[in-house]
Amino acid sequence: MFSSGNCLKIFIRDGQVPSRNQISNLGFVLSVKEKTNFSLLAFPFLLLYFCIQAPLLHAGADISGEGKCPQSRKTKSAPEKFFTAKNPFKPTPESLEEGEALYHFDVPVMQCEKCHGKNGNGFGMMAWSLRPKPRNFLCKKSMSNVSDGQIYWIIKNGSKRTGCLPNRGLSDDQIWKLVLYVRELSK
Repeated sequence: MFSSGNCLKIFIRDGQVPSRNQISNLGFVLSVKEKTNFSLLAFPFLLLYFCIQAPLLHAGADISGEGKCPQSRKTKSAPEKFFTAKNPFKPTPESLEEGEALYHFDVPVMQCEKCHGKNGNGFGMMAWSLRPKPRNFLCKKSMSNVSDGQIYWIIKNGSKRTGCLPNRGLSDDQIWKLVLYVRELSK
């Protein structure tokens, strides 16, 4: 009745199909191929792995890799006043450190790394559920087409039809320092 990789199947006794209660209570009889040393306890762990862990790894919950580059986007442009705005802060060690702290820990709504990844590759632990996928900040080709003012606008107001939420709890200075850090990732 059920077969997974020819090593695990439901064994039907005397031609009787297990009842719904038996199946839901895991009360069915499992039969393992003769030469396989497969513990009955391994089944729940494999089930958990394939239902929970594997999708997270596949989605990029792991921080390795460069991510997709380039990425096309149809994000609405910020108003001209913001789009052309220049960052008032210089990338000093202090301002970059503050931006990094915001990116990883201090953003009130949700830390940037949860979606964009620890290293900025767009493979954060929440990325698997988002469409479109989060921006890959490591991609110079994509990031060179985005102005500092546009990044500022998106951090402050979010981006509709994406998972990027508004961060109105941040001060303008904090947002500009976060922009510095995001820019540093694509260098």
